Amino acid sequence: MEQERRVYQLLNLAQHQLKLYIDKTMLKTAGVTGAQVAALLFLEKNDGCQQKELAAGLQLDTSAITGMVERLCRKSMIEKRRSLEDRRAFSLHLSDSGRKALEQVKPVIRTNNQLFEERFGAEAVDQFCEILHYLTTIKTS
Repeated sequence: MEQERRVYQLLNLAQHQLKLYIDKTMLKTAGVTGAQVAALLFLEKNDGCQQKELAAGLQLDTSAITGMVERLCRKSMIEKRRSLEDRRAFSLHLSDSGRKALEQVKPVIRTNNQLFEERFGAEAVDQFCEILHYLTTIKTS
């Protein structure tokens, strides 16, 4: 049977399967979900940012970020500190445990990226990433 071009449905199925795979792999590797890894990677490059900046960087709403930050704090992966600029706000910082978790997951991420390149070739992966970057710019409102 010829594969149909059901882009929306295939993207939805692929996103779901990848989320399950990434969460399982990251939990096994470092005890964090894929979304939490994304937050740790963001904080690695934006140490001391506020929650609203993390939310914008991950394109999540503030309620989702609030829960994620609390879970990462409970796991001792990040630290919340009173902001020096705005005493009402908190700055977010990677802890030593968060850095260790990133050290554990980065080789797994590299290996999975290499598997894509081996299967599809670097040019196809670059084109696919271009499409994915475009899709991240679609506005929902």
